[in-house]
Amino acid sequence: MHEIIKAEIRKDLLSAPKIAVFISLLILQFLIALIRFMPSPVQSFYKEIANIIDGKYSSQNEEFIEQQLQSAYSAQQKIIELDTQLVNNKITDSEYLTALTVYSDEAAKASKLEDIYSKYQQIKKSPDTKYMLCTDNWSKFLFREDIDYILVIAVLFFAVSIYEYDISSGMHSILITTSYGRNKLFVAKTVLCVCACACLALMFGISEFAGYAAGNGLHGADYPIRSLSLFSDYGKDITIIQAVILTIAVRLIGACQFGAICGLAFMFSKNTVITFFTGILTGVLPFWFFTGKTKYLFPLPSGLLTGTGMILPSYSRHTMGTDGEMIIPVTTELTTSEILTVVGIIILTIIVIISVQHKRYLQIGADQ
Repeated sequence: MHEIIKAEIRKDLLSAPKIAVFISLLILQFLIALIRFMPSPVQSFYKEIANIIDGKYSSQNEEFIEQQLQSAYSAQQKIIELDTQLVNNKITDSEYLTALTVYSDEAAKASKLEDIYSKYQQIKKSPDTKYMLCTDNWSKFLFREDIDYILVIAVLFFAVSIYEYDISSGMHSILITTSYGRNKLFVAKTVLCVCACACLALMFGISEFAGYAAGNGLHGADYPIRSLSLFSDYGKDITIIQAVILTIAVRLIGACQFGAICGLAFMFSKNTVITFFTGILTGVLPFWFFTGKTKYLFPLPSGLLTGTGMILPSYSRHTMGTDGEMIIPVTTELTTSEILTVVGIIILTIIVIISVQHKRYLQIGADQ
């Protein structure tokens, strides 16, 4: 069986054009992530203070922030005094401008330090589950709802490639006349399809993460996910890097189901265009058609192909309406049992699809 799988890999996947397509899509995934998650210009002040206070809560860091804040307030007070002296003609314009340059930069830090101090007080209440992160770049990577369209294209292309040559050339009708073709070859192609889809999801997930890391670094990856402001009330006790791994794992399962569906669609249609539209119908449209949690709980690959959608926190937007302030739910966190249930159902559907594939695989040969 091992030799059969190796032979199928060489025949169906390792041609120069297919390798070129794979490498091109992988590079494209990296570049899009690098551009998309490029951090906004962070003022040097945030970088400097992050080196001091980022990490687990400590009373020394809290005292440092308080001292910095007090210094900024003192600078603001000095500027008020300078304004009064200038109005009362106790200092000249030149003296005022000279003194103003001394205090203005320090005074400008006050609002930033107030935000940092407020966040630090929240961390103080939960020091074991929240760490300080002055920048929130990880939220940009984890808090999003979108399908990995490059992965969709790659899975669709390679899943069809595994079955296309034998079926389109008519060789399939000859192969299934032997026990080798009816059983071992189908098992080899099925294993190859599942493994290829899983590897594609893994490689494209790593490529996307590498694009993020190239622009933002890995600082804070081992912090609890509740350290991120959007995940502050998250119900699962995981770290940021564990959340990243979970998104890749979920996308991997979705890619396997998507590949199985595309393979089955090609077996029935023997037409690449029909297979493409079947892939869009199952892998993309449900995501745009359904709303809320339904788009992730529906047992089709669209929800899992988002990856990050399965780990979103509950988040609401506050807005003003005719009756006063309104709270509009934006996302709802999936419970662990909901995630395990939908993943279990999808794995079951993959098994069912493979069973149907086998019957259709034998039927095609008989028809030809």
